[in-house]
Order: sequence, then structure tokens, then C-alpha cells
Amino acid sequence: MLKLKIGKTAGDLWTRLGDSGSLSCSQLPECMSLQNGSAPLAYVALGWLAKEDKVEFVLENRDLKVRLNATEVAIYENLKCAAQKEQEG
Repeated sequence: MLKLKIGKTAGDLWTRLGDSGSLSCSQLPECMSLQNGSAPLAYVALGWLAKEDKVEFVLENRDLKVRLNATEVAIYENLKCAAQKEQEG
């Protein structure tokens, strides 16, 4: 059950990164709208995405940020385009 919750959170995080471009690692639980006590879930989900080589980390003004890598950005854009076409037609 917990593995499914982690996987869903990883999927939600992947989508959020696709929408926003990048997120601050320190604000990750807040950005993901997780309730108090669920912060570790956000970081475990981030680890899942990192292990699968779907994200990259960048240091901007002493703030560690995470974003989708170029391949994942392309996948996200293709999925978003397909969803928009489906809604239109």
C-alpha cells in the first residue's frame, strides 16, 4: 500500500515539475500540498524519480532545485499536447 502511495506521489511530482519547470527541494512538501507528517513521502517520491533518472538537480543562489531532465520534458510536452487535442476533438 505504501509503495502505491509513493508511486502516485512520484507521478504527481513529475506532473508538477512539468507544469512549473522547477521546484525548490526545501519547499517540496509545501509545493506538493502534503499534510503535516507527510513530508518524507515527497522526498521518497523525489528519490524514486532520481533513481529512474527522470530529474536533475541544480543549485541556484544556494537553493537546491529539481527539474525534469530534457527527455522527460519532451515526454511531458507530448502528453500535454495529446491531451489538449483530445479535449478539442
